[in-house]
Amino acid sequence: MVSFCFMEILKSVENASAFCDKTGITGNQMSTLVNGFLEYSQYELNFSPKSVIKYRESLKWFIRDIGDKDISELTVQDFVHLKKIMMQRGAGQSE
Repeated sequence: MVSFCFMEILKSVENASAFCDKTGITGNQMSTLVNGFLEYSQYELNFSPKSVIKYRESLKWFIRDIGDKDISELTVQDFVHLKKIMMQRGAGQSE
C-alpha cells in the first residue's frame, strides 16, 4: 500500500512547478530527485520532520532494491517486486 501511495505522490510532485529542477542536475533518476522531493514535501506539503526522515530512508531502500531508475521507467511490477522483497525480509504493515 505504501508503494502505491508513493506513486501517487510522485505523480503529483512530478507535475509541480515548485519541484522542477532548480539545482542544475539533469535527468529523472530517483537519486537526483530525492532531495528536491524531500524539500518539497517538507515546505510545500507540510510533512513533519519525522515523515521527511522516513521518506528519505524509504527512498534510499527503494533505490537499493529496485535500482536508480528514471522515474518514467518505473512500473507497477517494480512496486510488486519491492513488496515481495519486503515480505521476504519479514516486514509487515506499519501500525
